[in-house]
Amino acid sequence: MTIPYLKDFDELVYLMRSSFGGNGKTVMLSRNKKILINPSAKTTLLAWDTNKYVRGFIYEICGEGDGCKTAIFILHSLLRELNKIDKPYPIHFDLKDIKVCEPSREDLEKIAPNMPEILYDALLTNGTDIHISVEVGDGVDIEVIHSEGYVGKCGTPRWEKEISLKGSMVAMVSRPINKIEEITPILENLIEGRPLVIVAPYYSKQVLDVITLNRNKGVIEAYPIETPKVNWSNEWLKDLESFVGGEVQVEHHKEFKVEWYGSAYEVKIKNNEVIFEQYDDKVELTSKRIDRLNYEADHLTSDLYFMRELLKQRVSALSGSLIRVKVGGITEVEARNRRTKTEKMIQTLVSAVRGGVIKEGLVLYCNELSSQYTDDVLSKSLRVPLKAIMDSVRVSSVDDIDMDKLRVPFPYLRFRELMGKVESIVNIWSSIGLDITKSKS
Repeated sequence: MTIPYLKDFDELVYLMRSSFGGNGKTVMLSRNKKILINPSAKTTLLAWDTNKYVRGFIYEICGEGDGCKTAIFILHSLLRELNKIDKPYPIHFDLKDIKVCEPSREDLEKIAPNMPEILYDALLTNGTDIHISVEVGDGVDIEVIHSEGYVGKCGTPRWEKEISLKGSMVAMVSRPINKIEEITPILENLIEGRPLVIVAPYYSKQVLDVITLNRNKGVIEAYPIETPKVNWSNEWLKDLESFVGGEVQVEHHKEFKVEWYGSAYEVKIKNNEVIFEQYDDKVELTSKRIDRLNYEADHLTSDLYFMRELLKQRVSALSGSLIRVKVGGITEVEARNRRTKTEKMIQTLVSAVRGGVIKEGLVLYCNELSSQYTDDVLSKSLRVPLKAIMDSVRVSSVDDIDMDKLRVPFPYLRFRELMGKVESIVNIWSSIGLDITKSKS
């Protein structure tokens, strides 16, 4: 069997091995006139200029979270072994006997060391219902604020920077806003000194221009927000209504009553994500909405699995805790880099809490798993990550490696995702080369 573009893949793996399991050393790669310090798998891949088909496959494995390089080494090893075989050779990883454990506080500290203690405690207490927002903060440390909040993936037209609105009023409209006259009553009845968030499915350019002009002049502090682009956006508005109070308006009114406004302790807007923090007097209203959604989910027929999952997600959004992680730095560039790394660590922590962990750690578990396969192709490939670490730290024996440093608990959900992708890609890539040669011609 001939595996297409395997030489291109060899070069990428060589680069990644240089910065894998470095035992604390600093690795610097120079590529395309750029210097990469201790690069991740995704960073190395983006700096690597080669075949687009290979890049696409590897980028799919990277996704979000840890374990990218380990999975890439296994994929590469499998393809090299299959290249020696004369016929299609399907690969399958049997993961049913994996021992999965609930993570302890100590496990979380190993996965993401030096994080604030409140973050570990919050994840262990309500990890299935938690929402985490990572943002650039002041100072040089990491600050964690734990509060109740409602998070929405909303459109935030006309601004990119993060905005915090204390004591905001909220107006909700379920129809598109095409003319400024349609929201003039909302703007006219606004209480002086309080910011206003208007939530609607769509705003025309004319409406956005008028609101932006008046906000820049200091006439009125109003911020238009678009509802999430989902087919249940009206229901999302009803969920928001239960969180901030007020009343969603369907028709246009010449007057907008004060009781139709909702209110939020704080509204945080950033990167197409809006976070509403609640006043205590709205909790009972939210509880009634949650009870109704749970009732609807429990009375759906078994064939409506997707609808049931959607309702449960909405319940989680309304009832879940909000963790705001503010990451600082000496410079803005350093703060943004630290924020990116912190987001990745938090994603790994959340995955560990929700799906459990493999206590042995990813590299050691793959090495141990290799002995359970009688298939030489799978067995050899699963041992490759540990061999890559030996090469990186320049030792010839496994006994010379500090195994405790490799025993970092790894999220089971992430492991299952990685092995599933490796299995799928290797079978596609090796079956008649995915017709890549035909596409090339």
